[in-house]
Amino acid sequence: NSTSGLLFRRGQLVFKLTLANNRLVEIDESLFETITGLIYLDVSSNMLRRIPKSLVHQRFLSDIILLGNRLIKIENITFRGLRSLSNLNLMGNNIGIIESGSFNSLATAATLYLVDNDLTSLPSDVFQPLRSATIWLNCCNLKQLPQVTKHVNIQCVTEGNAVRVLGLSNTTASNLAYAGFVCKANSILSLGYDYSCTECPAGTSATLPLNHAHGPDSTQCKNCTAGGWYQDEAGRGNCKHCVNG
Repeated sequence: NSTSGLLFRRGQLVFKLTLANNRLVEIDESLFETITGLIYLDVSSNMLRRIPKSLVHQRFLSDIILLGNRLIKIENITFRGLRSLSNLNLMGNNIGIIESGSFNSLATAATLYLVDNDLTSLPSDVFQPLRSATIWLNCCNLKQLPQVTKHVNIQCVTEGNAVRVLGLSNTTASNLAYAGFVCKANSILSLGYDYSCTECPAGTSATLPLNHAHGPDSTQCKNCTAGGWYQDEAGRGNCKHCVNG
């Protein structure tokens, strides 16, 4: 349930690291102190409650995928110095606190996903350092929206505005395909992480064909079967059965 068993030489170049679906409860601090050159990190669908402080050693990181964990707090030192970060995905955690200054190093970030967390308030200046970015939020749960610059776009997730997730690995896209998203490969997958996934709208569910050997891009959104089935939420893998009466 930890990464202590991973063996890397000190200074070893690792451009892409995917640790999704491993039931990890922690990442050993020494991992990010040992490897170098990391560009893409996917630790989605684990049980992490915190992000190791040693992550700040990976100054070339462009994509961090942390969706589907158990994070509860983002501290102002968590992403400090990660000035190359473009895509930060924190969807589907239990985050209730994001400290002021948490995104101070993310001036060049393009996309920030905070959907499906426990946020009811955010510091008014938390997004101020971002120069040009799209931020996905569940706005209805927030007491007020933070201030942003004119080139920063807050996308409030609603029934008519489904979240679209970019820069995913095959593994994580497959997880989302089962969970209620339609995914597609955007280009030649030279490093294997150029999938995008979009929530299926309310009234539908994601359906994988019986033979889905072609990967997550074989998912489709199908209408719920008439005569007893419905779905009033977006991004769901199954339809609900109507209660008698």
